[in-house]
Amino acid sequence: ERDAKIGPAWWNEGAAEWMAYVGMFSALEKRNLDLVTTDPGLKSSFSFQSAMLTKMNQGKSNMAQHCPGQGIKDLSYQNQCFSQGNAVYYSLGACAVAYLHDKKGSDFSTEFYGQLEALGWEGAFVATFGISSEEFYVEFDEFLELSWSKQQAILPDYD
Repeated sequence: ERDAKIGPAWWNEGAAEWMAYVGMFSALEKRNLDLVTTDPGLKSSFSFQSAMLTKMNQGKSNMAQHCPGQGIKDLSYQNQCFSQGNAVYYSLGACAVAYLHDKKGSDFSTEFYGQLEALGWEGAFVATFGISSEEFYVEFDEFLELSWSKQQAILPDYD
């Protein structure tokens, strides 16, 4: 019963990655957090857009190399994407959650997790985002084919 509510690996790991990035960059923007580094040039070159571009490129490259013919719906902790040490669900999972965040237009976590117990993962997904996970997979695969300039338009402007 618990496993049915956890959802797919891309969701679990991607949501954690996405929320960590959003939290960090939001805190940096509000000056509640300072980026500490020994390299004075790093602070100006570290950007949310660049971090997400890296995740997108790494995820797409690793999927092509280690998971040909698969999409994020196929990712699990047991398949070859993980066993090869690539853990694509972290990088593309974060991009997928960014896509959903943009689609929802607000902080989805309270709504989603507030419905999880009663509706299960798929039910909470549909209630929160207005589409089934299968519809999302089709949309996200199309999104992955877009140019970076179009993909980055979904990201908050933390730079």
